[in-house]
Amino acid sequence: SEVRVYDAGTITELAGVENSSATFTANIGSASVDIVIHSLGYEYQKIEGADTSSNLTLLVQQRIDRNYGNP
Repeated sequence: SEVRVYDAGTITELAGVENSSATFTANIGSASVDIVIHSLGYEYQKIEGADTSSNLTLLVQQRIDRNYGNP
């Protein structure tokens, strides 16, 4: 899965990883961020306005995209 962290409400990328495992860790200087998680065969997920003023842990369960077809 690919994880991208953006300054909230912008397209300014603060952190990201192309191929994450079960855990993704980043040191963020912004108090609020948008988090995008996507992977082929799974539904796109976006978490908007996540408060990062203190440590933040999110448990994310990806859902299979039933409409995905890999020709």
